[in-house]
Amino acid sequence: MESNHKRFDENTLLEKIFKQLDISQTDYEKAVESYNAVGKYLVEILGKTANIYPQGSFLYGTVIRPYFQGKDAEYDIDLVCEFIPSPDTAEACKTLVGNALKASERYKKMLKDEEGRRCWTLEYAKTGEADFHMDILPSKPASADRIKKLTDQGVPIEYANTAIQITTKIVDGYKWDYSNPKGFKAWLDDVTILYMKEIRVMHEDSVESVPSQYESQTPVHRVIQILKRHRDIRFDTAGLNDIKPMSMIITTLVTRVAEANTNKSVSVFELLEMVIRSADKVKTLSEQNMRYDAFEESFIKRKDNGEWEINNPVDPEENFAETWHKNNSEKAKAFFQWVDWLKQDLLIPLKSRDSVQAFKGLSDGLGKGFVKNVFDELKLPITAPTIHISKKEDIDTMPKPWKPDER
Repeated sequence: MESNHKRFDENTLLEKIFKQLDISQTDYEKAVESYNAVGKYLVEILGKTANIYPQGSFLYGTVIRPYFQGKDAEYDIDLVCEFIPSPDTAEACKTLVGNALKASERYKKMLKDEEGRRCWTLEYAKTGEADFHMDILPSKPASADRIKKLTDQGVPIEYANTAIQITTKIVDGYKWDYSNPKGFKAWLDDVTILYMKEIRVMHEDSVESVPSQYESQTPVHRVIQILKRHRDIRFDTAGLNDIKPMSMIITTLVTRVAEANTNKSVSVFELLEMVIRSADKVKTLSEQNMRYDAFEESFIKRKDNGEWEINNPVDPEENFAETWHKNNSEKAKAFFQWVDWLKQDLLIPLKSRDSVQAFKGLSDGLGKGFVKNVFDELKLPITAPTIHISKKEDIDTMPKPWKPDER
């Protein structure tokens, strides 16, 4: 029997959802203005040896408004302070940035009291200036030996050349760790360039610009955004924020699926479906307790000792799933529970093209008020139409459509 509910085009609906996902132009401009001000200040204090550039979702073009404890939360804009030449030790590098911030009457008031493990954090939200915080990561370029090691492991030289060493505070002091936000951005761009008409070129100024808010809206970026929103809502509602999948895992898996896909003209919904189905295959293998190293599409591996691997594409030694095996694999189990939620909240409702069914699923996964705004804009019904049924009467008491037989 045909549904009486209104049908919709899934990509039209998704496009409206994405407009709700993007942070406002005002918030974006505040974040960029603050980033530029901090960058300019650090270069003035530390000299031209300091190179400032963004990292994280602002760099990748996947920023969304975070959700925490039942409401929209403050977001963050992260920047890297890379010294060329650099201090000899990790402690000296970290301290140099911290002292520069403390020397400013403005920034020392914003500085978070407790030193971060890797970053210094400026808390704009607590000053009432804006609803975000800024993490500043002290670093230096990776050594020539490190870059050679990366290339020996198969990382293209254009990615390896931008690798950095970052400061990490440990129990008895500081140590150097590794990262490569520019290399990851270059890999993401190389995958998505076939999904878009043009792409931003990285600047070489002391303070590099933040990418335009709407400049990278390919299906790849959009799928990453909607998955991050769904993760935030579902894990916050379940009270499981501590074990939700990290954003770098989401970004890596979506981009890996997009990289493997031969049809670069897919719609957002088609790519979303491919990502969810790919993750679902991994879930099936997990339930069968199978190894994953032969399953290329998943890009998730599980070793014989039970440990999991989701490797950074520009640094094979960085494993985004390094803690998945701990605490009875609670983070792995959380990931696979999320896959079930994705099917239930996004894939099935969107494939139904039934507005009432879609509203229920999308509300559970993206937030009821958030989704209602989209449905109201598209004039899609969210409840089933009321069908009025006449009172049943005995047929013998009904008026006859003929005259009585007068014979």
